Amino acid sequence: MLLAKARKANLDESGPIRVAAANFLQDAILKGELRPGQEIPQQRLSQQMGFSQSSLREALQELETRGLIMKSGRSWTVTQLSLDDLADIYQIRAVLEPAACRLAAYHWSQALNDKLEDLIEQMHRAARDKDYFRHAQADMEFHRTIWSCQPNRLFEKHLNLVCMRLWAYDLVERCGCAYLNFDRSLRQHRTILNVLNARDGVRVEKVVRRLIDRFHHQDIVDFNAIREAGDAETPGEP
Repeated sequence: MLLAKARKANLDESGPIRVAAANFLQDAILKGELRPGQEIPQQRLSQQMGFSQSSLREALQELETRGLIMKSGRSWTVTQLSLDDLADIYQIRAVLEPAACRLAAYHWSQALNDKLEDLIEQMHRAARDKDYFRHAQADMEFHRTIWSCQPNRLFEKHLNLVCMRLWAYDLVERCGCAYLNFDRSLRQHRTILNVLNARDGVRVEKVVRRLIDRFHHQDIVDFNAIREAGDAETPGEP
């Protein structure tokens, strides 16, 4: 499927080819076309997408920086998350995101409120249709929009780097599963928007830190449920 699409890929040629290649492969990972633990078919991709091995290697290095793939010897595989990985990600997120949201509250605007209202509406429509992929994409954009409106660009940069692996896990592992409570997710994001609108940075920081703890707990429960479901579908050893 991925290689068939690679032949027809409409890559953005306005920038470096390595960026176009990295974005194409990132999209494939987030859509589940390259699965966790799957090896990246470097030679075939290079041939069928029409760029050099060096450009592909640079693209893979970029994806490693984004946390989406890992190198083992001369091969690259799509990143898998363990419970320890989840704990590490949430430990960093719990430090950075509440502080970023506090700064965002002090730089609030009606335009930002309108953007987040639109994203919550997108999440609502996706929840109504039980479309996890659309819901998760709007969820991701909700958080990234908040990070982008505060003045500390290092917060934004490192939150994107840390959380990209988490979002990839969400989209790849949860898509098509019944492990997300849409109503609860909508309530939680509405809470974030409400406290941001109050422009009380200290309260925002406390609320977001508490919600991140809940997100982590929910991900642990869902992670175990997904793994148990996968084990049940795998035939046992004779």
